Amino acid sequence: MNSPACPNCDLTVNPAAKVRRHGFYFRTSDEALVQRFRCSGCLKTQSYATFDYRVRQKKRTKNNRVVEL
Repeated sequence: MNSPACPNCDLTVNPAAKVRRHGFYFRTSDEALVQRFRCSGCLKTQSYATFDYRVRQKKRTKNNRVVEL
């Protein structure tokens, strides 16, 4: 997967800023390792989960059952 663009800063203002890998974290709701990224422009971190529609959900496994209703 490609690294995502930074949602916090505008990379057109600082084109030298890059988003680089910055470790992993363990998501307990579905027991997955999620890649984290860090922007060299604003020094904030994000992950692939930041751009997911299920961001900040505690029980992601319940989504399929809710959609079926």
